[in-house]
Parts: sequence; structure tokens; C-alpha cells
Amino acid sequence: MKCCSKCGIWKPKFEFYKRSTATDGLRSWCKLCCNKDNASREHRYKEYRKQYQSSHKKEYYKRSRKHNLHRKYSLTIRQYNEIAIKQKGVCAICNKENINGNKLSVDHDHKTKEIRGLLCSKCNHALGLLGEDIQILRSMIKYLRKFV
Repeated sequence: MKCCSKCGIWKPKFEFYKRSTATDGLRSWCKLCCNKDNASREHRYKEYRKQYQSSHKKEYYKRSRKHNLHRKYSLTIRQYNEIAIKQKGVCAICNKENINGNKLSVDHDHKTKEIRGLLCSKCNHALGLLGEDIQILRSMIKYLRKFV
């Protein structure tokens, strides 16, 4: 038997977690008290993390966007903004703003890595799904014209 230093209740030794550095090889708190403490600590940490993320969200987003543009396309934020200004802030294909007000995606040639322009999500996904195959695009246009 051993007394838990947290709750003060005498309990069998199997009710305590092992601790190699303790003289008796057991923790001073029983398993129940350890588990309660861990749960409350985890809850406090989640609240802290949620608060921190909400207060630093914009800063984090700017840093990660800058990093990703440079890593993926060797573009700076300034270069991205220049392209967006040339396109008047709209998609190079459909001339619409991106859905949900998100930033336009960088379109590039996957072979040469050359940047072609900025696209909305729909146009960017369509090009990707079609494998950037001009023949498929022509076939799609031909198909659609049958019904117009």
C-alpha cells in the first residue's frame, strides 16, 4: 500500500505509475490523480494554443505565403503583386476574381517552370485535371459546340 501525495488516499501499489528515479520505483501521485492533472493541463494548453493562433494568424499566413511563393516559383510577394496588377486582380482565363476572395493561384509550365499567369481556383484545377493537354481542351470545345 502507498499513500497518494495528491489526494491523500492509501491505495495498492498497482494504482501508481512506475518511476525509475523514485526510491520505491513509483510516482508519488496515484494513476487517477495523474490522469486528472494531465487532462486539465491538456485543456489549458489547447486554450493557450487557440488564443495564440488567433492573435498571430495574419502574421503566420504572410510568412508562409512568402516562403511558399519563393520555394515553389522563385517569386517574391512584390513580383506576385505586379502580375496581379497587370491582370487587374482577375483570373487570366475567365477574367473573374477567385472564389471566396482567396488569392489567385500561380500558373506555371511544369516542364520549363516558367510562370504563365495567375488563375482562379476553378481554372487552375481544370487545367490540372486535364493535364494541360491542348488536344483534350479542343475536344471539349468541339463537344460543347454541338449543344449550343
